[in-house]
Amino acid sequence: MGEGAEECVFSAGLTDLEINQNPTQTSRQFGAGTVTSLGFWTDDVESAHGTMRDRGAKVGAPPSEITTLPGHSRMAFTFEGLDGLRMEIAQRD
Repeated sequence: MGEGAEECVFSAGLTDLEINQNPTQTSRQFGAGTVTSLGFWTDDVESAHGTMRDRGAKVGAPPSEITTLPGHSRMAFTFEGLDGLRMEIAQRD
């Protein structure tokens, strides 16, 4: 991948999601049809936030209640991921 490149792998059930970032591609813009956000479920959103913060991720504010639709709220936190990708980690009810 080259000097300064970063790689992260998430395991979700039987699926591995691999995200790569390379300094030579930092000016790349999202195009039509490109994924612009990702969301993940967790059983303990407070623990997920703390673990990510402790490992150096810039996760910002702690989890709070987010209302996606009237009557549908969840505890979650959002942050900017690789290449400006919006990420959300939410707790299952």
